[in-house]
Amino acid sequence: MVGHLSSVLNSIHGADPAAFRQRALSALQSGAVHVIHASASNLRVFEGATEADIAVIQAYAGYPDPIAKRGAIFAITYMGKFTELRQNLKDAVLSIHTEGNQAIAADLADAFGPYGVPLTSLTRDEAAGVASEFLLVHDWEFDQGAIPRFLSRFVNLFPDETYGILLHQIEQSIQAREKGQPGFRTFGLVHQNISFAGVPAEKRLQLGQDCIARLIGSDSAEDLADLFWDVVGYEEPALRLILEIAANVDERGVRNIATLIEKAIPRLAFTNPGFARDLLRLFTGEQRGRIVEAFAYQARHFGSGVCAGDPADYMAQRQKQFADQTATFPDEAGLEDLAKALRRFT
Repeated sequence: MVGHLSSVLNSIHGADPAAFRQRALSALQSGAVHVIHASASNLRVFEGATEADIAVIQAYAGYPDPIAKRGAIFAITYMGKFTELRQNLKDAVLSIHTEGNQAIAADLADAFGPYGVPLTSLTRDEAAGVASEFLLVHDWEFDQGAIPRFLSRFVNLFPDETYGILLHQIEQSIQAREKGQPGFRTFGLVHQNISFAGVPAEKRLQLGQDCIARLIGSDSAEDLADLFWDVVGYEEPALRLILEIAANVDERGVRNIATLIEKAIPRLAFTNPGFARDLLRLFTGEQRGRIVEAFAYQARHFGSGVCAGDPADYMAQRQKQFADQTATFPDEAGLEDLAKALRRFT
């Protein structure tokens, strides 16, 4: 029935746009579900769009029905060419609330694509509002990671707002796990994590400084550790942040620094032995042993990658690579215990 109605309304929209708008709005007022769904699939205007057309789209964007919302978003996604109406289109898209619906959220991300509303038109307050619409979505992998793909563009213009929603996601996950509920999967995504690579280095370090301060005092540091590395990367300035804060930490802080090391790129000790030595120098006794084990555990992990050919051959090759790197690891003052810990795995 909806398919037939959609075909009829498509013909009406092409022949008499005013009549279509009237029917579409009347359906919302009466709650005629079939007509609403059929109208939603025909909201896009290809030529000669007017403010009246955008008003109908906005009405559908705000209507509490997922199909109505998705139809409105689809129209906005492909109507950015009407530059004189972009403010109206932006108002329409800002009126959309996902309420945790992953399909609506993924569509909303696409509305700010190359043919929709430009991200550059958003104020910071508007950007924060858009970002907040993804907070209740559990599955950011939906639609091949549409949300993290969008946020990887969004972050270049609005790094503080992106960092803020990631912190909020982490807090929500902690609260959910405490209640025995599924957490929000924010990191380790199949398609891609949110990349801060395009954010200026100074801003990345500023965010990283805030992140590591939170991490040191956290009772659940795993996601914050992922966030830290995603934000600041692995260059020397990022490693200095760790050294600066590690000099004055309590037992919980030591535990969280160990978690941070375990979450780093594979084989951090091999690529940055100087950093490992400088960090270990700050600890003694059991605390030093905890950090040594974190470096050794992390160095033994191979990381992600595609296994081509026989898995046994692949693992043997990676094991040989690890053994070769361990054999050349500097067995010098300050690294003796780490070198010994690494050799246990060869």
